[in-house]
Amino acid sequence: MPDTAMNYWVVKGSASGNDWEAMLRQGKLGTWWTSKLGDRLQRRDRLFFWQSSPLCRIVALGEIVNPHVSYVGGKHRYRVRYLTGWLDRKPTITELRSFPALRDASFLKQGAASCIFPITVLQGSLLFYLAQSPNQNLTGIWSDLEAAFRNTTQTEPNDLDYAASEGNARLVEHLRRERNRTLVLRKKNQTLRKHGRLSCECCGFNFQNFYGEPGRDFCEVHHTKPLADAVERTTPLDDLAVVCSNCHRIIHRKKPMITVGQLSTLVKKESKKTGQTRFYA
Repeated sequence: MPDTAMNYWVVKGSASGNDWEAMLRQGKLGTWWTSKLGDRLQRRDRLFFWQSSPLCRIVALGEIVNPHVSYVGGKHRYRVRYLTGWLDRKPTITELRSFPALRDASFLKQGAASCIFPITVLQGSLLFYLAQSPNQNLTGIWSDLEAAFRNTTQTEPNDLDYAASEGNARLVEHLRRERNRTLVLRKKNQTLRKHGRLSCECCGFNFQNFYGEPGRDFCEVHHTKPLADAVERTTPLDDLAVVCSNCHRIIHRKKPMITVGQLSTLVKKESKKTGQTRFYA
């Protein structure tokens, strides 16, 4: 089991200033440095190595074996062990930014200038999943996280990236299923071309009208036919619906789930009964 005080970090190195091919050998030791945060490093902290601009991607996993090698000229040096070689499938900055759990991660922000970035346990768990899932040979690296993914049986609305239970990070079921983000973007584009806006098909809520610029082009896309019903299938755009976060949760609250049409009828009925409206189209 991991140390309860264990930290997760993203270690950045330039694409041209490092010989990545030579460095990244499973089990090999290496030395990195930082001018900040050196006092926070601990033995066995978990690391994600990041190849910086122009590629911007995670390329390997590792751990700290000696957090305090030396401190010279304002630079704190520490020793690491590479737990993997060069990943075959490398999660990119575009892919990572699409996950709400990572939107506030400092290593993904524009203009961030540092060599090492702290991330939360939940963010580290998600990064590990995104690295391991397409690289099936990554086994036995961090067994506690691998076990958490295998044992996750919770099914939640598709808008979530993770859930936390009693302090232990757990990814929800939908993250273990491949989701075609291109399909989601096409559904949004189709709806924008047809209606000129992304309004919830159940209640009419429009994020941009309510929140202004932060809500521009935002909505959730619901699979009207649950992915759990099939191991692999082709999903037409007609099997997707544009919904708001609240309606999305209500749809998934019961099994079998409420249909978009049923919830839309219910919302209209309740609105007439109370004399209140939930329509922001």
